[in-house]
Amino acid sequence: VANAPAWAVGLAMGLAIMVKGPAGAMAVIIALPLLFKKDKKFILNLIGVIALITIPWHLYAYLKHGWDFVNPYFMEQVLRRATVPIEFHMESRWFYFNFLYKDLGIGVVLVSIFGLAMMLKKWVQKHNLDELTVVMWWVILPLIVFTLAKTRLSWYILPVYPAIALSIGYALNYFADSKKSKIVLSILVVGMLVQMLWNGYHYVEPARSSAPLSEVARSLSIYHGNDLAMLVSASERVAEAILPIDQTISSSFRYGGAPSVVWYSNKHVIYYYNYDLFKLEALQNLSITTLIVSVTDADKVPPTFKLVTTTPSYLGYVRESTYALR
Repeated sequence: VANAPAWAVGLAMGLAIMVKGPAGAMAVIIALPLLFKKDKKFILNLIGVIALITIPWHLYAYLKHGWDFVNPYFMEQVLRRATVPIEFHMESRWFYFNFLYKDLGIGVVLVSIFGLAMMLKKWVQKHNLDELTVVMWWVILPLIVFTLAKTRLSWYILPVYPAIALSIGYALNYFADSKKSKIVLSILVVGMLVQMLWNGYHYVEPARSSAPLSEVARSLSIYHGNDLAMLVSASERVAEAILPIDQTISSSFRYGGAPSVVWYSNKHVIYYYNYDLFKLEALQNLSITTLIVSVTDADKVPPTFKLVTTTPSYLGYVRESTYALR
């Protein structure tokens, strides 16, 4: 932002909004400290580019769908998530701080805090809005906004990670000035490297096989027919039954807790929470040629379907009349 032309900054901000919706406006707000120093022409050009990128699609969607667009896009995904703990996400006020501590480790967090402290010290001395101010603002703003919001998910805080990386880089650069400091620098670098490898190992879990549900969905993709019926797991059915209506949005439970099934099966997936309706439609709706159920729900599959895929958690079935058409 500091030296980039207005069109480039506007392009980046406009694309952020198009990719992430209203939450993408966070990119604009994060850059505000640097925009304060820009002249009127730069700001007008910036606004023009952002408007050129974002207004056409939003205007078209509103004119075509009206409130059906506004409600899920803004009212639910922004306002309701900010004011109501949607879908059981009722974590504590310190959720994001605890998450960063557990996800990054105490060493990385402390080095990042040290870097931010050095940035703050330099800002106090200069009282000048520069790139260092943006990095501090970049960390603080999302933490404040998402901590105040009622719905809390670990994914929401991902925007601070680049700023944390920059603060760590600033801290390491601070220790690169003298030979004595370089000893500290070496210890910090090696320590963080070991910690990152350790965290990465636990994330990847090399011994773990691919998700059983994905395996079942992929195996059913070879069979003819466009419709796949999935009876969602018992735990998901219980969640749907007990979740208060004021904590739901229009997309709640739409994907049965398993949106990956659509991707791996390459079929139109119908998710069922009522197993009686699931069994009835599997019998009567001949367009449904494949089924997925959890192992504990095997008794709810009609006898006209043949078991073709078995995993420890999920089962895949094909209508017998379709089985030979693979």
